[in-house]
Amino acid sequence: EDLRNTSGETVLVGKRQNIIVVYLAVLECKHILRYTAQAGEARPLNVSAIGKAILGALDRRVFECELERLVVNAITPRTIIDKAELAADIEKGRELGFFTTKGEFALDVMSLAVSCQVNGEKMGFAVAGPLPRLEANQNEIVSALFVAKEKIGLMF
Repeated sequence: EDLRNTSGETVLVGKRQNIIVVYLAVLECKHILRYTAQAGEARPLNVSAIGKAILGALDRRVFECELERLVVNAITPRTIIDKAELAADIEKGRELGFFTTKGEFALDVMSLAVSCQVNGEKMGFAVAGPLPRLEANQNEIVSALFVAKEKIGLMF
Protein backbone atom coordinates (compact mmCIF):
# COMPACT_ATOMS: atom_id res chain seq x y z
CA GLU A 1 0.00 0.00 0.00
CA ASP A 2 2.90 2.37 0.68
CA LEU A 3 4.03 2.05 -2.93
CA ARG A 4 0.54 2.73 -4.26
CA ASN A 5 0.13 5.72 -1.96
CA THR A 6 3.56 7.13 -2.81
CA SER A 7 3.28 6.60 -6.57
CA GLY A 8 -0.43 7.38 -6.84
CA GLU A 9 -0.72 4.54 -9.36
CA THR A 10 -1.82 0.90 -9.52
CA VAL A 11 0.64 -1.57 -7.99
CA LEU A 12 0.97 -5.18 -9.15
CA VAL A 13 2.79 -8.13 -7.61
CA GLY A 14 3.52 -11.11 -9.80
CA LYS A 15 5.54 -14.23 -10.26
CA ARG A 16 6.63 -16.29 -13.19
CA GLN A 17 4.87 -19.45 -14.26
CA ASN A 18 6.72 -20.89 -17.25
CA ILE A 19 6.44 -18.25 -20.03
CA ILE A 20 3.89 -16.00 -18.32
CA VAL A 21 3.63 -13.71 -15.32
CA VAL A 22 0.66 -14.28 -13.03
CA TYR A 23 -0.51 -11.38 -10.90
CA LEU A 24 -0.77 -12.40 -7.26
CA ALA A 25 -2.01 -9.06 -5.96
CA VAL A 26 -3.28 -5.83 -7.49
CA LEU A 27 -3.75 -2.59 -5.56
CA GLU A 28 -5.58 -0.14 -7.80
CA CYS A 29 -5.07 3.57 -7.43
CA LYS A 30 -7.83 6.11 -6.93
CA HIS A 31 -7.53 7.90 -10.30
CA ILE A 32 -10.50 7.63 -12.63
CA LEU A 33 -8.10 6.82 -15.49
CA ARG A 34 -5.93 3.97 -14.21
CA TYR A 35 -4.49 0.60 -15.08
CA THR A 36 -6.77 -2.19 -13.92
CA ALA A 37 -6.11 -5.89 -13.54
CA GLN A 38 -7.12 -8.67 -11.19
CA ALA A 39 -5.16 -11.19 -9.17
CA GLY A 40 -4.87 -14.36 -11.23
CA GLU A 41 -4.58 -12.59 -14.59
CA ALA A 42 -1.60 -13.55 -16.71
CA ARG A 43 0.65 -11.69 -19.14
CA PRO A 44 3.38 -12.96 -21.47
CA LEU A 45 6.83 -12.39 -19.95
CA ASN A 46 8.03 -10.18 -22.80
CA VAL A 47 5.21 -7.61 -22.58
CA SER A 48 5.18 -7.29 -18.80
CA ALA A 49 7.59 -5.10 -16.85
CA ILE A 50 7.42 -7.71 -14.09
CA GLY A 51 8.26 -10.40 -16.64
CA LYS A 52 11.23 -8.41 -17.87
CA ALA A 53 12.38 -7.82 -14.27
CA ILE A 54 12.23 -11.54 -13.51
CA LEU A 55 14.03 -12.40 -16.76
CA GLY A 56 16.61 -9.73 -16.00
CA ALA A 57 17.36 -11.31 -12.64
CA LEU A 58 18.36 -14.62 -14.26
CA ASP A 59 21.95 -15.71 -14.73
CA ARG A 60 23.00 -14.59 -18.22
CA ARG A 61 23.33 -18.13 -19.63
CA VAL A 62 19.95 -19.13 -18.21
CA PHE A 63 18.49 -15.88 -19.57
CA GLU A 64 19.79 -16.66 -23.07
CA CYS A 65 18.19 -20.12 -22.97
CA GLU A 66 14.90 -18.70 -21.70
CA LEU A 67 14.93 -15.98 -24.35
CA GLU A 68 15.47 -18.60 -27.04
CA ARG A 69 12.34 -20.52 -26.02
CA LEU A 70 10.11 -17.46 -25.56
CA VAL A 71 7.31 -17.03 -28.06
CA VAL A 72 7.08 -13.32 -28.84
CA ASN A 73 3.92 -12.28 -30.62
CA ALA A 74 2.88 -8.71 -31.36
CA ILE A 75 0.05 -7.65 -29.08
CA THR A 76 0.31 -3.97 -29.99
CA PRO A 77 2.41 -2.11 -32.57
CA ARG A 78 4.83 -1.34 -29.71
CA THR A 79 5.39 -4.96 -28.67
CA ILE A 80 9.07 -5.87 -28.99
CA ILE A 81 9.08 -8.98 -31.17
CA ASP A 82 12.75 -9.02 -32.19
CA LYS A 83 14.57 -11.15 -29.61
CA ALA A 84 17.84 -9.20 -29.95
CA GLU A 85 15.94 -5.97 -29.29
CA LEU A 86 14.17 -7.58 -26.32
CA ALA A 87 17.53 -8.77 -24.92
CA ALA A 88 18.93 -5.24 -25.29
CA ASP A 89 15.87 -3.80 -23.54
CA ILE A 90 16.29 -6.22 -20.64
CA GLU A 91 20.04 -5.48 -20.47
CA LYS A 92 19.22 -1.78 -20.23
CA GLY A 93 16.89 -2.62 -17.33
CA ARG A 94 19.67 -4.56 -15.61
CA GLU A 95 21.94 -1.54 -15.88
CA LEU A 96 19.30 0.87 -14.58
CA GLY A 97 17.99 -1.49 -11.88
CA PHE A 98 14.39 -1.31 -13.13
CA PHE A 99 12.44 -2.51 -16.15
CA THR A 100 9.92 -0.75 -18.35
CA THR A 101 7.10 -1.42 -20.77
CA LYS A 102 5.53 1.35 -22.82
CA GLY A 103 2.44 0.30 -24.71
CA GLU A 104 3.73 -3.23 -25.28
CA PHE A 105 0.66 -4.99 -23.87
CA ALA A 106 -1.85 -2.14 -23.90
CA LEU A 107 -1.30 1.06 -25.85
CA ASP A 108 -1.10 4.16 -23.68
CA VAL A 109 -0.05 2.12 -20.61
CA MET A 110 3.39 2.25 -19.03
CA SER A 111 4.74 0.02 -16.31
CA LEU A 112 7.92 0.18 -14.21
CA ALA A 113 9.07 -2.88 -12.27
CA VAL A 114 11.77 -4.40 -10.09
CA SER A 115 12.34 -7.94 -8.91
CA CYS A 116 13.11 -9.31 -5.46
CA GLN A 117 13.40 -12.56 -3.55
CA VAL A 118 10.45 -13.46 -1.33
CA ASN A 119 10.85 -16.65 0.66
CA GLY A 120 13.40 -17.90 -1.84
CA GLU A 121 11.22 -17.22 -4.87
CA LYS A 122 11.85 -14.53 -7.47
CA MET A 123 8.93 -12.11 -7.60
CA GLY A 124 8.32 -8.81 -9.30
CA PHE A 125 6.35 -5.76 -8.41
CA ALA A 126 5.35 -2.93 -10.67
CA VAL A 127 3.66 0.42 -10.86
CA ALA A 128 1.41 0.79 -13.90
CA GLY A 129 -0.76 3.54 -15.29
CA PRO A 130 -1.42 5.87 -18.19
CA LEU A 131 1.75 6.44 -20.21
CA PRO A 132 1.80 10.26 -20.03
CA ARG A 133 1.37 10.27 -16.24
CA LEU A 134 4.05 7.65 -15.62
CA GLU A 135 6.50 9.30 -18.01
CA ALA A 136 6.01 12.61 -16.19
CA ASN A 137 6.60 10.98 -12.79
CA GLN A 138 9.07 8.24 -13.71
CA ASN A 139 11.94 9.36 -11.46
CA GLU A 140 9.73 9.58 -8.39
CA ILE A 141 8.09 6.23 -9.13
CA VAL A 142 11.44 4.51 -9.66
CA SER A 143 12.67 5.92 -6.35
CA ALA A 144 9.52 4.59 -4.65
CA LEU A 145 10.09 1.17 -6.27
CA PHE A 146 13.65 1.05 -4.92
CA VAL A 147 12.44 1.95 -1.41
CA ALA A 148 9.74 -0.73 -1.59
CA LYS A 149 12.29 -3.30 -2.83
CA GLU A 150 14.59 -2.49 0.08
CA LYS A 151 11.74 -2.82 2.59
CA ILE A 152 10.71 -6.17 1.14
CA GLY A 153 14.31 -7.35 1.24
CA LEU A 154 14.46 -6.53 4.95
CA MET A 155 11.21 -8.42 5.60
CA PHE A 156 12.23 -11.63 3.86
